[in-house]
Amino acid sequence: MKFVKNLIIYSLFSLVFLYFLTSFLVPWSQNKSRVFLQESNIDFFPSLIGEKKFIDTVDKLTIYIEKKIDKENYENIFLKDTDNEKIKFIYADKGKLINTNEERSIKLFDGKIINVNNEKITSFDFKTTNFDLSKYLTKSITDFKIQERKTSDILDCYVNYFVLNKKYYYDVTKCNDPAIKEMQKELFNRLIKPLFIPILTLSLCFLLLFPKENLKHKLSRIIIFFIGLLIIIFSEFYSSMTSRKLIYFKISIGIPFFIFFIQYLYLNFKINTFRKN
Repeated sequence: MKFVKNLIIYSLFSLVFLYFLTSFLVPWSQNKSRVFLQESNIDFFPSLIGEKKFIDTVDKLTIYIEKKIDKENYENIFLKDTDNEKIKFIYADKGKLINTNEERSIKLFDGKIINVNNEKITSFDFKTTNFDLSKYLTKSITDFKIQERKTSDILDCYVNYFVLNKKYYYDVTKCNDPAIKEMQKELFNRLIKPLFIPILTLSLCFLLLFPKENLKHKLSRIIIFFIGLLIIIFSEFYSSMTSRKLIYFKISIGIPFFIFFIQYLYLNFKINTFRKN
């Protein structure tokens, strides 16, 4: 039992480290990368362009490039610019990306512009035109995903808005009714799922009950391996279940502790039984 207790202590150190990763470091790094995209505006635009792919990363703008000659020159370009009820379609045989501090645009050659406004369609051809990109921002920066938010912010919203029913905590982008499912799943992954590490550690300790001289040693190793595998599968499965109903999330808070103490009490009982024999 002393050996078992030492393993549990080591697993708790791993648990603390995992909490640091899932609750602080990973959300912080994802948040920083999103802020970097926000501050960079369209400086990362060339890396997003790929051949024969519809790129809609830029808000209100869809781009299709049939052939990419290099980072700045393209062939057969299709653009769709959406502005409320106005839609503009642009086709060009060739295009050159201008991405400097003074100008951010695509210079288009030999193409056609089609404007759709309240079901009225107008079109005209052009030899050369510039399509301004400086007014566009990536739509991915308009709101931070739940995975990128601080654990304290998620808990603050969840406890006050959903548990204590304080409606003044409502926020159209950060704290609203549709967000509850994602919040429950994220809280489970950050705070509850790591608790399965001590459970897995304790499962391995059942190998102590079957010494190598025992004929059941090999069979016990296989059984314990599958028990550990089932615990991992269960934790992944329950992660998706917590996003469905509040009752599943409430139950998930107590499940790891219940499994751990049942395991510990049974292991302690079996070891004491062998000791007496």
